[in-house]
Amino acid sequence: MKSLITKIFISLFILFIVFSFLILNSNKDNINTIEEEKEVEKQKTYLVIYDFIVLVFLIVLITYVSYNGYVKGCIKSLFIWGFFVLCTPVPEAGLIITLPLKRYLNIPMYISQTIVSFCALVILSYFYIYEKNIIKSYKIGKIFIELINLKYFSIIILSVLSSILTSGLIDNFINHYIYKHKLNYLYTKISIIVLCVMIYIYLLNSLLNKIKN
Repeated sequence: MKSLITKIFISLFILFIVFSFLILNSNKDNINTIEEEKEVEKQKTYLVIYDFIVLVFLIVLITYVSYNGYVKGCIKSLFIWGFFVLCTPVPEAGLIITLPLKRYLNIPMYISQTIVSFCALVILSYFYIYEKNIIKSYKIGKIFIELINLKYFSIIILSVLSSILTSGLIDNFINHYIYKHKLNYLYTKISIIVLCVMIYIYLLNSLLNKIKN
C-alpha cells in the first residue's frame, strides 16, 4: 500500500511539472495590441527563472533515476525538492509550483508558497515514516533525519517564514515590473528576511556540528 502511495506522489508531482513547463512555455496567446506584446515580453523574464529551476530539478531527477532506478531515484529527487522547500530559507524550489499558480490562477506567491510548504511537510513526513531506509542513504536525507531526531524544528519554522516573505517580495517585484505596482515596505521586508537567514545559518551550523560529534 505504501509503495502505491509513493508512486502516486511521484507520478502526480512529475506530471504537474511537465504540464506546467509545456503550458508556461507555449506561445498560443493571441497578441492583438502593442501593450499585450510588451506584457508577454515582460512575463518571459520571470519564466526564464522557472525554466532554470525546472532544468535543475530534471537534471537531479535523471541523475538519481540513472543510478538508483525509477522509484528509488524519484523518491530521492522528490525528497530533495521537499527538503529545499521546507528546510532552506529561500523559495527557489517552490518556484516550480508558485510561478505557474501566479501565471494562470493569479494566486499571490506568498499564499502559494504557504501551500507548497505544507505539501512539502506532508511529503517529507511521509518519506521519513515510510521510506527512511532510502532517504538516509545520502547526505541530505541524513541531515533531515538528524534535524528531526535532535528536534531542530526552529530551522523548519524559520525556513518557511523566510521563504514566504521572500516569495511575497518576488511577487512584488514581478507586479512592479509587469503591472507597475508600487513596492511597499521594501527595506523592512528585506531586513526581516536577512535576519531570518542569519539565524538560520547559525542554527544549521549548530546542527551540523552536533551531527559531526
